Amino acid sequence: MPARLAKQLFELLRGVALVLGHARAITADVDRTKRVTFDCTPAVRRTALRAVAGMATVDATLTTPKVAEGVRYSTTTVRQALEDLQALGVLSVTKGGQGVPDRWAVRDEWHTALDTLKRLESALQTRREETLMAKAVENIIRTMAEAQVQREGIPRDATHEALIRLTENTRYHERWQEIEAELMREYGEGCEGKQDLDGRG
Repeated sequence: MPARLAKQLFELLRGVALVLGHARAITADVDRTKRVTFDCTPAVRRTALRAVAGMATVDATLTTPKVAEGVRYSTTTVRQALEDLQALGVLSVTKGGQGVPDRWAVRDEWHTALDTLKRLESALQTRREETLMAKAVENIIRTMAEAQVQREGIPRDATHEALIRLTENTRYHERWQEIEAELMREYGEGCEGKQDLDGRG
């Protein structure tokens, strides 16, 4: 790795730790920095690397057609990305010759890095699923609260005068918020934590 790039990544790591209030960088800070590094990789190469990371543990025979099938890119495009990774020292290749596909293998010194990549991808997918679940719970609770307010007979708009002023009934929304808070306590435990994972909490 070029010294200037290593220095920039180190400064990024320091900044992440500082923003999150850590006197020393912790594992989560390092993982965030690794994620940024991965996201800065060219798209096709990143896709190929992700596929190699996932396939290397289940199939020792990584061929260009297999990787191309896994990422749904053309064989030519994937071969170029794999050759880039070979040039960077991530992969080694055994040429197959005429009519025989090339075989690719992860170099020993890169196994740990690819394991980290798989872990980051898994954590990101879990975060997406938890965020979607939290939003679904919030929508259900909001609908239930509004329905209960309406059942209690509190009109959405208070009288003809309020309609003329284009304002809404304050009591309606106060009661809605009260019921929503009650429902959130009963059914929505953990939603706030899941929102934090999405960076909005």
